[in-house]
Order: sequence, then structure tokens, then C-alpha cells
Amino acid sequence: MPRYSANLALLGLAIISCLVPLAGCGGAQATQPTPTPTPVPTAPASGSQFLYVNYGRDGDPFTGPPIGPEDSLQVASLDPVSGALGSLTSAITDPSLTVIGPFPSLNLEASVTSIFSLPSGKYLYFEPGLYFPPDQGNFGSLLGFSILDGGQLYHVNGDYPFLTQSLSGGVTGTAMEGLGRFIYASYSGVQPNQITLFQLNASTGEITQGPTLSDTSALQLTVETSDPAGKFLYAWNNSPNQNLGVSVYQIDATTGALTEISGSPFPVAAGSSNWGWSNDLEYFPMQFVMSSSGDFAYANVLDFTNVINGVGGAVWDLYAFSVDPTTGALTTVAGYPISPNNLIPQAMVVHPNGKFLYLSQTSPTSNGILIFAIDPATGAINPTPVSFVADTYCCVTLLMNPSGSVLLDEGADVDYEFYTFGWHSFTVDGSTGLLTTADTLNVDGGGTAAIVAIP
Repeated sequence: MPRYSANLALLGLAIISCLVPLAGCGGAQATQPTPTPTPVPTAPASGSQFLYVNYGRDGDPFTGPPIGPEDSLQVASLDPVSGALGSLTSAITDPSLTVIGPFPSLNLEASVTSIFSLPSGKYLYFEPGLYFPPDQGNFGSLLGFSILDGGQLYHVNGDYPFLTQSLSGGVTGTAMEGLGRFIYASYSGVQPNQITLFQLNASTGEITQGPTLSDTSALQLTVETSDPAGKFLYAWNNSPNQNLGVSVYQIDATTGALTEISGSPFPVAAGSSNWGWSNDLEYFPMQFVMSSSGDFAYANVLDFTNVINGVGGAVWDLYAFSVDPTTGALTTVAGYPISPNNLIPQAMVVHPNGKFLYLSQTSPTSNGILIFAIDPATGAINPTPVSFVADTYCCVTLLMNPSGSVLLDEGADVDYEFYTFGWHSFTVDGSTGLLTTADTLNVDGGGTAAIVAIP
């Protein structure tokens, strides 16, 4: 899951500086008190689904104004048939679990930047966006919780939270391995770029920090996703010569350790010889998503080349790749990249049946969700949309539940700032890809959310 703002001006002006300094990599684990466990309430019913969302913020958690009660992780029920959303409630109700022991002024639920859950639906993990004063080091955390009835959360046994000290700047991206055994976080800011492994215990939910992979060749490395089978990890690779590629790593099924495959990084776009900012990115990769089969991948990229050369505005390109199921290698689909409808994409998701790509767009005249049909043989999308669903405040985030019956979009204000205008839900016709408006949930979200389905 990447850390990107929908604010285009911020993208252009602060590509590197906007990275959030969160969890560390490869450092010593800080000693933390373990809260007294509370009795375990009833587990959620089979078939339950929940929307977890970062509910706003109104200041930097260390130096800014006091954090309001709205700055928290919230949960709402989601009906997978009707698309109805329940009322938001606090996901963590025990006040002793909202601060870090030696840092009581810091709120663990502030600016959550990644949310993951195990396929079993037993455990949920999230990263809070924490900032620490310089004399206390650059720390961050990964928190593990059991999921209880109503979507409520309480901490797993072991260290709470899991803290590491950062040696390599801020987090650029995180991803959970396809089978839910590992979480990976990439760090950039100083050399070398690093990817740190966190091993997850499926029985207890506990987190163990694994080995760190270092990369001295990339200007910036951004972990994006794993294939559904959990065999490969994919990360954007921005090189010092401004070439953009995708690094692919084979995942050891037992330990989670990474080995870069032959041919990686796979080229996506070549840097311009006229680029004059060696520490900024000529190509800003946005999203990299895979089909549920793992056969195809799709990406949207912001190209600043024309801006710097003074010949036009930034260009958004949509890429399609075929994926070798044995090696994980990528091949760009013939005819790509494309820019259908001259769109400015914000978020995208592939339907679990692999037939449709949903892409949110903004433009001077219309905002909404575009639905494209996917060729099952080649992975190419038909550039003529199947449908367009207008949404004035669309869309910072798109989420689809595991069965593909419901799509959620999180809308932004008209200037695409960090605050938002709530969630819209749609039921999905899996045979046609068409959407039907279902419900609205008004909340000032933070752009980070996840749907959790209980098997």
C-alpha cells in the first residue's frame, strides 16, 4: 500500500519530502510495557464484513495542536449483499492501548498509513503515523490486534506495540504477502534503500522482525504488492538516472526472506537526459495492482518530463503487464502505456473475477469511476469504458470486498486535500461490471482504509 496524496500540487512539489517517517528497519527493538490482557469477548460471526478507516486528524501528534477525539481508527459494518454501511465506532476502546509507554503524548491511532488483515479474519495490523523528537530517535511501529465481535480490536500478546528504530529515513510503501504470512515495508531517504520483513504468527497474531534487504542502486524503492499466491513481492524502483522500473523479489515460503529475480528491475519508463533534479523523481509511480489470478498487473504513473522541459503538463499513463507465474517476471502488454479519456487517475482496483478494472478519475469537467473491460487472454483493457459513474467528490481511495459484490469509494474535497467527504458504497454486477449506488457514510477520513471479511 503506497503513501500518496491526491493533491497534484503536492505530488509535483514534494515528491520526496512528502514521505512519512514511520516504522524503522533493521534497528534494535525498543522495550515496551505489556498491557494487562483483558477477557476475550466473542469473535465476529462468520460472514461478517467491516470497513476500518482512519478517522481524520487535526494536528501533528508531537508539535501540532492537540489531537481531537476524532483522530482514531474507526470501524463500521459492511453488508456484502446490499452494500449498506453501519455507523462508525471506535475500533479500540481500551484507552491504555492508545499511547506508547515512554511517549504518552503520542496517539497510536493518529494518521494510520497501512491496514492489513490475515485471510483467517483473526488478526488486523496497522501502522500509525508517528513523529518523534530528534533526541529520541526516529521510531515507528506495527501493531497487531485480534478482531472481535462488531469489529472491535484488542492487542495480541507479546510486545505492544512492535517498535523498531529507523536507520534509513521514512517508509515509502508496505505490503502484505499474498497468503498473510509476512508484511514488508520499504524505506528511503538515505542510502541504502531497505525492505524490512515482519513475520506474522497465524495462531497468536504476534509479530517478529525478520532480515532486512538493502538496495544501494535505487534512488527510491517503494514496496507495492505481492502476488496472490505469496511467491513474489513487487516494488517500484526509481533509479538515479530517472529510469522507472519494477523490482521483483522471490519470497522464501518459510522465512519470508527476499531474493531479487533475474532481469529485475523490469523497465517501465526511461529517464530524460534533460532532467535537472537528481534528487527528485521524473516519474512518480502511483499504484501497482494485480489480478486475483496473478496473471496480470496494472499501474498508473505520473510523468513530469513535459513539465520540466516546458512543453506541457504532467501526463498520467496507465500500464498493463503480463506476469510469468513461475518466475514472477513482468512483460509490458503490447500497446501500453495508454491514457484513456485523458484521465487523471486517483485509485484503481481489479474485480476478483479478473474481468473489470475500476479506475477513479478527476478532470476539469467530471469526477467519477470508470469501468474498463479486461481481455482475459492478454490482460489488455478496452480503452472505451463499459460505464462511467459520476461522483463530484471522487475518489481518494477505491476498495472492493473479497467477493467483488461491493465497491467503496472515498471522496476528496474539490482541491483534493487530505481531508475527505466520506464514503460511497456501490453494489457490483460481476457479469457486467456495472455499479449501483447503495449507501453513504459521512466521515472526515484520512485516505487509509481496509475491508476485512470474516470467513
